[in-house]
Amino acid sequence: AENALQRVEGDFAFALWDEATQRLLLARDCMGARPLHFHCGKDFFAFASMPKGLHAVPEIPYAPNEQAMAEFVTLLPERRNQSFFKGVDRLLAGQFAIFTRAGVKIQNYWQPKPPGSLRLKDDDAYVDAARHHLERAVRARLRGANGVVGAHLSAGYDSASVATTAARVMAPSGGRVVAFTH
Repeated sequence: AENALQRVEGDFAFALWDEATQRLLLARDCMGARPLHFHCGKDFFAFASMPKGLHAVPEIPYAPNEQAMAEFVTLLPERRNQSFFKGVDRLLAGQFAIFTRAGVKIQNYWQPKPPGSLRLKDDDAYVDAARHHLERAVRARLRGANGVVGAHLSAGYDSASVATTAARVMAPSGGRVVAFTH
């Protein structure tokens, strides 16, 4: 299942239990849009999107993680899975975790390519590549939209690009985009 993460598009956080292997897979999207927290107790394991979901379990401590807070306020980069609460960890963007009775393995499934690692032949190729990725992202967000979506136009290029791409993608099936601005 973890091999499929490279092909999942959009923002997500999910859990997948494999009864046959007695493995739990937790995964978080590569941009970190959806949070995912967990607690490994002595005799139990729990997970939730937010720490407050875990704190509903009486056995999970409700105390600050002062080290994590200090690193955050001093703008140190995220490099550990600790949260702002003791005993509550989290997956970082682009990570998955496999939990078994033997323990936990946390791994990155996605890493951004280093700057300059991709060179296209000319400016038109960059435009085509940007259009391709924008359309993929918009299509992923339109899943489940039943024919009409709204878009807020902020007078910038990004909102106009998303709205026009959505309109172009939805047009063949009769869908439409209603634009709002102020």
